[in-house]
Amino acid sequence: MLFDNQFFSNLLSTIIGTAGGAVLAYWFALRQFKKQMETEARKVCVDTALAFYQELSSHDFAQARSQANKILDPHLTASSLDDVWSSMSTEERRPVLTVLSYFRRLQLSIQYKRIDERMVLDLVSGEFFWWYFVWLDRLIPDDWETRRQIDKLDRWFHDNLSESEYERKKSDALSRLEKRLKKFQASQMVQHVNSQEKQS
Repeated sequence: MLFDNQFFSNLLSTIIGTAGGAVLAYWFALRQFKKQMETEARKVCVDTALAFYQELSSHDFAQARSQANKILDPHLTASSLDDVWSSMSTEERRPVLTVLSYFRRLQLSIQYKRIDERMVLDLVSGEFFWWYFVWLDRLIPDDWETRRQIDKLDRWFHDNLSESEYERKKSDALSRLEKRLKKFQASQMVQHVNSQEKQS
């Protein structure tokens, strides 16, 4: 009887020890797996941010931005792309759509937590502010889906930069817009004077 009690007692402690060890091993494995998943997710987010920066600094995208600027320049005083979009050829629209697509994809990557946000603030904010305040905020019609995405991106930058940094970047972009408008108005005035002289 004593043998049976001792046997069952040993068996019970062995089972409890094994079960406890298994639970502990499972918990450590789960923790390790979670840590590994977080590391992989972080790497994906960093890689995505670097890919966006690489695209931003690529020759092709630099060309698209330059062409979009040249195409939009004559419409600097337009109140909306709706005023001029239908008169643009597919070739003229392409670089503008390339820029819009870039910022829209960036916004979706942020929204779905697929990108390193700190890196976006460091690497892309300057370019976004320039495009947003010089062109996109003024020209993208309210009923375009792209408009909603671009505005979300602006709100995200507003919420994730300090107030002073956001205002400084916005002010820099608006100051560049003002210089561009003055230059545009001066060239319009010169063209007007030249056409008056030709007529007389």
